[in-house]
Amino acid sequence: MTRFAPVVLLALAACAMSPAASPEAEPLIPVPVARAVADSQNGTWRYELRPGDVLKIDVWRSTELSGEFIVGPNGRLLQPLYQQVDVVELPPDTVHAHVGAFLAKFQSNPQFIVEPLYRVLVGGEVHNPGLFNVPQTTTLAQAIAFGGGPTVDANISDVKLVRGHNVTVYDLTEVGLTLDTLHVRSGDQVLVSRKLYLLRDYAGPIASLVTMFIAIGYYTRR
Repeated sequence: MTRFAPVVLLALAACAMSPAASPEAEPLIPVPVARAVADSQNGTWRYELRPGDVLKIDVWRSTELSGEFIVGPNGRLLQPLYQQVDVVELPPDTVHAHVGAFLAKFQSNPQFIVEPLYRVLVGGEVHNPGLFNVPQTTTLAQAIAFGGGPTVDANISDVKLVRGHNVTVYDLTEVGLTLDTLHVRSGDQVLVSRKLYLLRDYAGPIASLVTMFIAIGYYTRR
């Protein structure tokens, strides 16, 4: 049994020297990574509707023309009345004009409101992860609330916003971080990281490793 002691010590030393065991080490995240910056510095962020999003239309005193309608793959609304209305990847003013031109066929002076609802994925350490249709003014914190809020193991100082091929890491505990910098967009993924616990995440695996070497030594000596 004693001849396996050096092997066990080497294994423990390797675990102790591992970067993952350092309390200052940051968790691995996809690349490229950018730190949080204001909306005005992100000119490529999209405001337009995409297939799978929803357009909410409220027409004054006309319930048959009102509702929430899904944007189809052809860029038009998946609804018999609105199926000829183009809305995908168009500026909000253009979408409003298209809906107004369509409603003018039924009313001389239509009074209506259109509101885009963006499809956003919320996952990680939240109570109810999934896909949600959220208003265009939804912030990162509000998107997490759509997912049922953070769990007790959530690390809100490490929230990842995946937008296309870019990953932005937000610390929602950061002083001076304003809500206006955190609006989500269509197709975003909001991923809440998990807290790291020494006993659960490091001591347990090390103990398992030691047990494995002891078992190997025991059966080798038999």
